[in-house]
Amino acid sequence: MDIRVDIGKLLKRSHLALVVLGGVLLLVAAIGGLPIGSPTLTIWKPIDPVWRYVLAGVSLVVMAIGLLLIWREYSRRSPRIEDEKGPVDQASIRLVDRPTDPKNAIVRVIKTASELGAVFTFPNGHDDFVEALAESGCLLEGHFRLVSGKHSARFIRLRSILDNTASRASFVDKMIASVRTIQFTTIIGPAGTTGGALAEDIGRTLGVGVRTFPAAYNKRCLDISAERAKELVSEKCLYIDDLVTTGDGIIAAVESLSEREIPVAAVAVGFVRDRAAGVKLEEELAARRISFVFLGYAALAAFTWDEAHCKLCRLVRSQDIN
Repeated sequence: MDIRVDIGKLLKRSHLALVVLGGVLLLVAAIGGLPIGSPTLTIWKPIDPVWRYVLAGVSLVVMAIGLLLIWREYSRRSPRIEDEKGPVDQASIRLVDRPTDPKNAIVRVIKTASELGAVFTFPNGHDDFVEALAESGCLLEGHFRLVSGKHSARFIRLRSILDNTASRASFVDKMIASVRTIQFTTIIGPAGTTGGALAEDIGRTLGVGVRTFPAAYNKRCLDISAERAKELVSEKCLYIDDLVTTGDGIIAAVESLSEREIPVAAVAVGFVRDRAAGVKLEEELAARRISFVFLGYAALAAFTWDEAHCKLCRLVRSQDIN
């Protein structure tokens, strides 16, 4: 029998239990005893109200402690992220817990060209796309804990580009322009992702068939059935994704397609997070005779640190000391 206890859940329940216990004690103090049995069981003499006052005081203290613990639990949760359009629903964003100064963790949507230019650069001549990025509100300023465990003062939310009609159209047009010299007959993308949605938009605009495949158990390889693979063995495929971080995910996807004998003519992505990773990916794809194109760089290295060396954490600690 599994007798392990979830300490976190137990503590959360104990907060409410303290409030309930305090309420019961207050009720007992108010009625002058425990109304059970016959006659009513009293715990002090009716002519001596001192114990009733003492019990009432204890009950109020217990309730106050319970309510304080509940308030502390909820106040330590990450604040809601908002922009001009209202609350942002983005589960992948994790704000660093700052119980001492939670307001400083609230996100600001960056929309100035100078600040966007510090992250997004376009070596292939798509600088006018910065206006669409500003309109979409895809760059956030805050104190984030990334999936890698590192802390960052910036977070790129590319899904916001597709949520905005104007920036979405611009994104699709730029991607189409980047692949105009590539010959392909089918577009492939990762299902249920921003990259997959982008692939579907590009295919719809060009009138080209699109196939999306879900990620396999390891979230990197594509889950491609033998039946669906047969439909693509004679096609020239273009693989679309939104963002490259290390390039490992792209290589894993290409290998998944190769294992099913699906020919990949080229890979096109919106942004490359790291220049060195982009060069390495281009070389690896070239070795497989696969072309690689992208719109620009989305570099966060200047705003990202290991947790032990996080400048934002250090700033909070210095404020606490002062």
